[in-house]
Amino acid sequence: MTERCIWLGFQEDILPVLAATDVLLLCSEREALGLSVIEAMAMGVPVVVTDDGGMPEIVHDKVNGLVVPAGDVAAIAGALVEVLGDWGLATALGAEGRRRVESCFTAQQCAERVMSVFDSV
Repeated sequence: MTERCIWLGFQEDILPVLAATDVLLLCSEREALGLSVIEAMAMGVPVVVTDDGGMPEIVHDKVNGLVVPAGDVAAIAGALVEVLGDWGLATALGAEGRRRVESCFTAQQCAERVMSVFDSV
């Protein structure tokens, strides 16, 4: 396993790390938003996430990433194997993830959504 995974620890500049990443896995059992997922998608990195919290609102299964049941280790492993074993799938998921971020998660759009919440209160 160590020849395939590199544990880098804390990184100040995540962009070069994401550029070298084959797949991002967020296997949280409690996750509200997952900014790391949005950052990876913006870079065109395919993502595998659990169906917890807000993740299914960001990642649509088999469209712009893979969504698996939280806590299901076999499903998580299977999704990773699926993405890493199929370059076409990985490329398609990454491209669609980037399109999703560009269409829904720009800084302007996020600021407008936050302001609309403030305005409604």
